[in-house]
Amino acid sequence: MYDSKQVKDLKDDQLQQCRANAKSTAGGCIGHFKGEQNDRLVKSYEKEIIMRGLDIDISVEGQYNGEGSW
Repeated sequence: MYDSKQVKDLKDDQLQQCRANAKSTAGGCIGHFKGEQNDRLVKSYEKEIIMRGLDIDISVEGQYNGEGSW
């Protein structure tokens, strides 16, 4: 998990992967808190992607508990 300063330092491909990992983890976890934290991260990553003028790459396959997830 990255804080907002660290998110800005991620390379574009890392940012896309972290978003996909957080999304995958949010959808696959049982605990509500973990799901909420990953949903929050997805929004944070997507905000940074959009601020960079990039499209959200939905073809990136996320990994449960992968880099950038909670």
